[in-house]
Amino acid sequence: MNVREMMDPAYSVYSGLEGHMMAYEALRHSGVDLFGWADPFYPDPSIPQHVKQAIIKSLDGEASHYTLPMGSLKMRTAVAERVKKVNGIEIDPNKNIVITSGSDLSFIYAIRPFMVPGEENEVMMPTPSYGNNFKAPVLAGGKSVPVPTYSEDGYDLRIEEFEKRLTPKTKIIVLTNPNNPTTTVYKRETLEKMAKFVIKNNLILFIDQCFEDLVFDGYEMVNIITMPGMFEHTILVSSFSKGMGLCGFRLAYIVAQYDIMSVLHANAVDYIGAPSTMIQAGILAALEDSTFMEEYRQEYMARGKVAYKLLSDIPNVYCHKPESAFFLWLDTSRLGTKEEIYDYLVKNANVAITKGTAYGPEAQIGVRIVYGSKKNREESLNVIKRTREALLNYPKNK
Repeated sequence: MNVREMMDPAYSVYSGLEGHMMAYEALRHSGVDLFGWADPFYPDPSIPQHVKQAIIKSLDGEASHYTLPMGSLKMRTAVAERVKKVNGIEIDPNKNIVITSGSDLSFIYAIRPFMVPGEENEVMMPTPSYGNNFKAPVLAGGKSVPVPTYSEDGYDLRIEEFEKRLTPKTKIIVLTNPNNPTTTVYKRETLEKMAKFVIKNNLILFIDQCFEDLVFDGYEMVNIITMPGMFEHTILVSSFSKGMGLCGFRLAYIVAQYDIMSVLHANAVDYIGAPSTMIQAGILAALEDSTFMEEYRQEYMARGKVAYKLLSDIPNVYCHKPESAFFLWLDTSRLGTKEEIYDYLVKNANVAITKGTAYGPEAQIGVRIVYGSKKNREESLNVIKRTREALLNYPKNK
């Protein structure tokens, strides 16, 4: 038996991913614009000066030392204040929060206690949605159950689709709200139905709200955790990567009721060790003066309007109007396969986007393009214009 055969088959969900990521990274050095990573303003610097200064100051203090595995008390207190302001709930920084090194890690860490070895516990999630939603349950010893959404609904949820897939093995529902890659902000009525479904069937809802700071005007960001009975059934994760444009800081947090959090606290050192001390210092400064976040939201809205106008009238392409974040979801299935579209745009528009493969089995129909790349708006939109021209000249559209 070779080494590969000795490994857990669950890790086959990552098959081919390493090669794709390395190929994508290689494009950066070939002059191709990378508009596939959901990393605000990439590759340009985007650290506010007061955040940078706080990190530098920390280097003369405790930056070389651990905080508690669940984050410093000062950090947890600041997050509790943010959660009260942004999410509308009061929580105890000692009982309801753990600071983590990124939302991806948070997911597998938070659901692992619910995945009992040998039981094949099922985790349902809409598709398309964030790629880790499909991978983490498998790596934690469970089973991912994709639930389709539809463009005619604006990719909102149909609760009946979840009901069809409910089994005695179902333990968790996973939502990303606002959704990545479609930007959909789930309607209040939809989340009310979801809350009833979760409570009725005694499920846990894991909700990723990493884009909650970037909801566009005209859309309501509803916090399902505040609905009657849902605090006891919800694990909420958010981060400082998207709204603050600080993806490289890799800092996030989990909010949950104490029965859940006490287990996570007990195992924090095993999964996350302790989040970076100097990065916590930088985020504390960002939370103390977060005015730059609204400037970012306004910038993305302005770009989104132009990007949508440029890409929404292309024959054989459906472009979903952005409701949040800094990217667009394109259904290109009538034009060509995701691989054909990707390769064509690299060659003819000098831009690399993200293939729908990353967002679940129902997402193979499309691609995501990040118009939030580059600090300069004109430079960013010029790439979108090149993309438009290339798609207009795609062989099937001639």
